[in-house]
Amino acid sequence: MRVYRTISALGVALSLNSSLSSAQTTPDMSAVLVAPAAARVGDAPDAPGTGAAVQFYHGFFQGHPFSIEDARDMLEGRSIVPIFDVYCGMVPYVDFTNATVPDSLNRSGSPVLCLPFLTTDLGDAAAPCARVDGYPTGRYAMGGGAVMRVRGLYAAREAGTVTFAWGHDDGFTFHFGETPVFEYPGPTGSRVDRRVVQFERPGLYQFQLDWYDGVGGALIDWYVARGEQRGETLDPSVFALVSQRDLYPADGLPCTLDCQPCGAEAPRCDHARSRCVVCRSDAECGSNQRCDDGRCVPRVSAPSDAGQRDAGAVDAGFDAGPMRVDPGPSGCGCSAGGVASARSAGLALVFGVYLSQRRRRRSKVSSAPLS
Repeated sequence: MRVYRTISALGVALSLNSSLSSAQTTPDMSAVLVAPAAARVGDAPDAPGTGAAVQFYHGFFQGHPFSIEDARDMLEGRSIVPIFDVYCGMVPYVDFTNATVPDSLNRSGSPVLCLPFLTTDLGDAAAPCARVDGYPTGRYAMGGGAVMRVRGLYAAREAGTVTFAWGHDDGFTFHFGETPVFEYPGPTGSRVDRRVVQFERPGLYQFQLDWYDGVGGALIDWYVARGEQRGETLDPSVFALVSQRDLYPADGLPCTLDCQPCGAEAPRCDHARSRCVVCRSDAECGSNQRCDDGRCVPRVSAPSDAGQRDAGAVDAGFDAGPMRVDPGPSGCGCSAGGVASARSAGLALVFGVYLSQRRRRRSKVSSAPLS
């Protein structure tokens, strides 16, 4: 008990300092933000997105974390708080609760998703959530200790101005690249914050969302609307969830389901299968290799013209050895020395028959009686 109190007191002191520091450095969130060019990584593909990468930890102490800095310490391995459960994988979109509150559009059930490791006993849930296939269940409920990092690429399909909105309980931060878009570092009940962002160029923009739940209700969702939308509430006819279609995974988080990073032998993450691989596409292999199920393998050369010739033809530059002669109906299967020798033997036989017949004819003429 003494250790628990000491650690808790230390956490409170550190969290107060970090919260004050964050509050002093937080930029003006009411101003329109131009999406940073440094966060743009390329053009948005036509193929729909598959979701973003996620790192989720469930810690030990009730009421912890106390701030977003505590959450980052847990996610990045600097915290003294014991970690109960870990999960790394994919999220289709960001609309999560712990079944105690509805989402920011006042919905419960699908499409609102249950956070990983949420307890299986949801009988007393005030706002049920939908289970996600593959997400682990466990002991997480209203005791806090949940931290999550979502990292991915957001597809801005056209240039222009949009308004992003986040519902959250407790704190969160959202960045495009290294640029903060919105920060709410301290604990809070359910609330919605927003930021107007101008995209000067369409494309894929790298983002990171950090969130935590200290105790009680838990909520994090992410919405978008066209144009500049000010106000206190979200109009469901204007705002919509940032859809899976516009989210793609990005590297930088632990890869495997148990949140292990990739090593030198298999340095890349296959996000869809939560495994470390050598390659994910042919472009990540050498010039004479292709990617096959996460491995670089030699390319198979296309057959040449010589290899496509009829099998019965003889290549003057290739020693074919003895030719197998078609045995025909007799089934002889004999082996001859070659086409030329077979033809010579045939000619010799014909010439021998001709000479034999000629001799016989001459013999008959010489033996005939004279008239």
